[in-house]
Amino acid sequence: MRLAIVLSALAATGCATGVRGFETTDPSVDAGAPIDASADAPDAQAADAAPRPTPTLASSTELCKLLSDRNTSQPTANDVQHRANVLGADLGIPVDLGGTLYVFFGDTIGYGGIWGNESHPDSVGFALDSAAAIAKNPSLLCSDLRFLLVPDANAIGPTIDSTIQGDFAGAYMKAPQGHALGEYIHNPAGHGSSTFPQLPGDFEVPSGAFAHDGSIYVFYTTVTSPNALDMKGAYLAKWSAPSTSAQPGYDVLYAIDERFDGAGALRGDFINVAAAPAGNYVYLFGTGAFRASTVHLARKRLDSLATEGGIERWDDAANTWLAAGARLSRRRSSTSRDTARLPRVTSRRSIDGSSSPRNSARRRAS
Repeated sequence: MRLAIVLSALAATGCATGVRGFETTDPSVDAGAPIDASADAPDAQAADAAPRPTPTLASSTELCKLLSDRNTSQPTANDVQHRANVLGADLGIPVDLGGTLYVFFGDTIGYGGIWGNESHPDSVGFALDSAAAIAKNPSLLCSDLRFLLVPDANAIGPTIDSTIQGDFAGAYMKAPQGHALGEYIHNPAGHGSSTFPQLPGDFEVPSGAFAHDGSIYVFYTTVTSPNALDMKGAYLAKWSAPSTSAQPGYDVLYAIDERFDGAGALRGDFINVAAAPAGNYVYLFGTGAFRASTVHLARKRLDSLATEGGIERWDDAANTWLAAGARLSRRRSSTSRDTARLPRVTSRRSIDGSSSPRNSARRRAS
């Protein structure tokens, strides 16, 4: 997969009107205050019920390719093949922590001597420039992307090819007290009897991430097994002390949802989760069955991240937030009406990648 920086604009009007408490960009305002539809004035209810425009992509422009040029072995200005022994990777979730931009990649294939035809670990990149500078000029990432590396003494690539400077570090997990890693990682990186139980492998990838209080929180997926790569579980992990010179080691906090037996805390609708903190909450945009699901909206208080539970789902039909296990009034996706529940976003610069299906490691590297 060839990752590229894409600058896009979202064109929509009226998406943040009609609901009290969500028409502000002032961070001091609690954008997550409970909504009581019964307390709305009749004219407000009528406005909320009125059809609203659906956000549409106005334009997108490719600025550059991040990891490889015309083929996976041909470097871009970032030269990840030789600087980090990276042949290719999928995803690329950006997180700004205190001005440092981290990029969380999924299944990452090695360029020489590491992580070839096997289940692949995930990796973490970072920018040499500040997040503010990149927001102003995203093309800086075209040449200033680097990867977290294993210690030099542990690097294999340089011993095989003198042009390789170091090996990327695979993201690893630590189980919460009283639990085993096997509850969360069903397809560890590696192959056969040479697997690494602490390293999530193919399709067990970050789906969303956000920064809060000096740490980075990452939503991860869990597959059924090495032979059944359908994503059916989700959990939250915490990187407590992120650093561009540290190893990407995360503490698993707790499970978020699952579709293994129909008893998921969020009814199996939040397997892939994108996250957006705002006010006192982190908002979760979730999907269930892989690429066959509508988008669902939930939230969790930021001051409760350390403890499991406490997630509320948005019930659009009832115009209110419900406890996670409550049955929704009517199953429906988070539409343009639901964006009215969030603080207004006027523009976004994002890092995006190819839209090719993630159906094999070989194809992802092409």
